[in-house]
Amino acid sequence: MIPQNTIQEIIDTARIEEVIGDFVQLRKSGSNFKALSPFTTEKTPSFYVSPGKQIFKCFSSGKGGNVVSFLMEHDKLSYPEALRTLADRYNIEIPEDKTETAESIQERNKRESLFAIMLFANKFFQNALNNTDDGKAIGLSYYKERGISTKSIEGFNLGYSPENNTALYDAAKAAQYNISYLEELGLVKNRNGQYRDFYRGRVIFPIHSISGKVIAFGGRTLSSDKKIPKYVNSPENELYNKSNVLYGIYQAKNAIIRKERCVLVEGYTDVISMHQNGVENVVASSGTALTEGQVRLIKRYTNKVTILYDGDKAGIKASLRGLDLFLKEGMFVKLALLPEGKDPDNFAQENSTEEIEDFLENKSQDFLQFKANVLQEESKNDPAQKAEAIKDIIQSISLIPDTVTRSLYIKECAQIMGLQEEVLIPTLNQELRKQAQKTLRVTEQEAKTLQNAPHQAPSQKVQEPTNVFYFLERELIRLLFNYGTLVFSIKEHSISVSDFILNTIEAEEISFQDPFLNTLLNELKSREPENYQALLHNEDQDICQFLTNLSYDKHELSPGWKTNKIHTKSESDFLEKVCSKTLYYYMLERILKEIDFIEQSLKEPHEDVLEHENLLRNKMRFDKAKGKFALAYNRTPILKH
Repeated sequence: MIPQNTIQEIIDTARIEEVIGDFVQLRKSGSNFKALSPFTTEKTPSFYVSPGKQIFKCFSSGKGGNVVSFLMEHDKLSYPEALRTLADRYNIEIPEDKTETAESIQERNKRESLFAIMLFANKFFQNALNNTDDGKAIGLSYYKERGISTKSIEGFNLGYSPENNTALYDAAKAAQYNISYLEELGLVKNRNGQYRDFYRGRVIFPIHSISGKVIAFGGRTLSSDKKIPKYVNSPENELYNKSNVLYGIYQAKNAIIRKERCVLVEGYTDVISMHQNGVENVVASSGTALTEGQVRLIKRYTNKVTILYDGDKAGIKASLRGLDLFLKEGMFVKLALLPEGKDPDNFAQENSTEEIEDFLENKSQDFLQFKANVLQEESKNDPAQKAEAIKDIIQSISLIPDTVTRSLYIKECAQIMGLQEEVLIPTLNQELRKQAQKTLRVTEQEAKTLQNAPHQAPSQKVQEPTNVFYFLERELIRLLFNYGTLVFSIKEHSISVSDFILNTIEAEEISFQDPFLNTLLNELKSREPENYQALLHNEDQDICQFLTNLSYDKHELSPGWKTNKIHTKSESDFLEKVCSKTLYYYMLERILKEIDFIEQSLKEPHEDVLEHENLLRNKMRFDKAKGKFALAYNRTPILKH
């Protein structure tokens, strides 16, 4: 358990804009920030962060909450894990229970244990590299031969796995880590009951998550035996999905945001050498075919990318394979091929920072020019092959989601190919129809799958009640939470919003009909209005998200309006009217419901005459109240004595 005072220190210290800024590219929008949602694949930003309130709201997915909520949702962490992540970031010490064993830590949370094991393995590999004879003689020698500096070794947490078959296994076992977890993470292999280290005799390249946690390893052999794979990588597991990970993204994300462009290379050492030479906005697909998940990861930080691959045929093919994925996401793509025999690793080491940046700026080509050059070279003026090349280019252009951008590229394609623009339009429309039909088939298949799936009751957390009482009770909570401390005047009486609403509710001995809202009402009753906002950091994430939804307005006026004396009015200028009308309708609905209940009861036969008379008296009382309560509750405040 983390002590409450430590939790409060973490929440008070953490800045939500700093934390979320590590995951998406935030742009200033009035007093807030906005970005593309990290939870959906939207094209227009609908994700907002409020530094003033220290909350976020994603309008495309409906998610919202505080900085802890964001980490829980984005990284799939538990509440304690998210707090510990923030504590690590802001150097806040969390008092630990000294009696807690390694086993009990693992039992508390499997995911936390997996992260702990990866951290342990990473430190083991680093120690083996820097503090053992074999590590220095073999591992460090390899890195130095590749021109990798000590600073880069430390910055990328590079390591070495000893030749000893069970070095890591023995160390993990001695530290009492769960061996089955090591096997699940691919750190050891079980052969006929005998465990052996998976990466033995290899130099180690740790792969980090966006937040900097080690989630996988790549290991390169130093053996010349052709039968031994040059590289081996972690298997996919609970922490690592290679389709959604890019090597170097943790080290590169800030530079990508700053330069508004990402450079994509293929290998680990390509990234390291580029970073080492001052070009830090570089990531790698780690030798695997580029995926949609990796493209969307880049798009979180920029919509501009330069693909920098080797200049051989394999590099050209790899460049073209990834091209369409970027275009489909509405990104602007350039491609740069290095001279024959060069790769980004040795190119970075042989040139200065200025020369590398000049090459990327002046030698890279827009995707259209690049693809046209490559395909025209392949067609060698053969009309049939040239026609196929043009169709190939148009197929790529058709993937661009923005109509204007697509039209501009068609115009440019016509100029490059020496054709009339009108000649290309039918082919483009044909490709667009194919895509529409493909999308329709996918949608129909999804609908069929959903129709044939077993019926499941909708989640109560997702589907809110639709009755009028829920909406009115929700509105009263919103007014209390957002304006509880504000004061307005009624008939020469000054009263706060919280007193006006709560005193009325208490006078009528009202409990909200919705259980969740009634819990919130009682929570607000138990606090001073000055402390309502603290509920945004409640451990109960349902409460946190609900109140975030109530408090966030993405159309909030910029402070500049007031600075420039532009006179505007907001809801806070009409609080007396808004609060009174909401209470009026809520009380009216409650009275109407009581009257309806009595009328239904009167239709039933009653043998007890007294019971029948009581129903009639109650109906008369509620009918009278219906006519008079508006003045009592809409205009006259109930003051505490």
